[in-house]
Amino acid sequence: MPFDRPQVPALCAAELPANFRAIAELDDGWREPRPGFRLEDLRARGEAFARRFRADGPVRGFRTIDLLPFPYPVAFGFWQAPPTRAKYLLMRNRCNLIEFEDWSGQVRTLFVNPSEADLSARAGFFDQLRRDLVPWAPPELLQRADGPAALARKRLGVDPAKIDYVTFDHLHVQDLRRGLVGEGGRPPLYPNARLIVNRREIETLQALHPLQRPWWIEEALDGVPAERILAVEGSVWLGKGLALVWTPGTLSATTRSCSTRPAAACSPSPRTACAPRATSRAPPASAACASTPPSTAPRSSSTATRSEQHVAVHLDGAREVARRPRRRRRRGPQHLLLVALHPLAPGLGHRTPLHRRADRHRRAHPVAGLKNMS
Repeated sequence: MPFDRPQVPALCAAELPANFRAIAELDDGWREPRPGFRLEDLRARGEAFARRFRADGPVRGFRTIDLLPFPYPVAFGFWQAPPTRAKYLLMRNRCNLIEFEDWSGQVRTLFVNPSEADLSARAGFFDQLRRDLVPWAPPELLQRADGPAALARKRLGVDPAKIDYVTFDHLHVQDLRRGLVGEGGRPPLYPNARLIVNRREIETLQALHPLQRPWWIEEALDGVPAERILAVEGSVWLGKGLALVWTPGTLSATTRSCSTRPAAACSPSPRTACAPRATSRAPPASAACASTPPSTAPRSSSTATRSEQHVAVHLDGAREVARRPRRRRRRGPQHLLLVALHPLAPGLGHRTPLHRRADRHRRAHPVAGLKNMS
């Protein structure tokens, strides 16, 4: 009996606007099938791109906004190196507002990871977690807290209607309908923004795997017009000092957003699927790495191969090698790398202590640019 293949939708069409550029030199490195050669090749490609990326200059402005913390299983985040016997840890979401000049010379605004806490709580995993931990708390409780759009207006004086693009390191636990088309009869939070997303994530939403369902909101893009979605293929250089780098080390649609900033310190929100030995400040994690040959410790919640996670983190670290020499004074990181998470689980920030120093430095030295965006 011949095998009847089930009907599947066509692949999502990708587009590249004239004001963006592809970064083929990074994406081509993932075609190498041999893990060892792929690691060395992508490390070299990352260092070369970092030098070229920085030479074009910084973004015009950059701001980080702290959002609500959320519980996450320690076993998922630390795998074999838990720093505590507690079952859950608290992680804090952050979003980034970036003003940059695209390759057509137009000033644009990108909002990275504007997660709405009450919408993310609709994902099956977090809905069940609420029932287990705080069954007395109604789901509507999170609606009382200001979301990213309201915080951008209140704290930065930025009108959400003037935001050109929104993007996420991943679409799991995200519901885009409130932001792009509105909800409950209310207008959209970002009426003029387009969603920049890897086309593979659109395809993932078309048919979720059972292991993905607890982490994804299947209706996340229902009713969103096609013209509001910019599906890209691989890595994209958005403009001076800003790029979205495709790193399929944790899944095919993983994306990192990189930016060069006009001041030395801003607070990024990097997260990664595994912690590099050299930068981990968590003693249990660094001890676990030191006791094993690989220089990274993968998360237990990721279904990607360990070698791909390892490569993704070293591609992140390639920017460190290519960085200009700095004075010995402590500063925040020169580049933003928001590491997309596995669609089955959020990740763990491996440079958290460094971010805290960057927070203090950022408050003391504000970045020019965003104050004129409203």
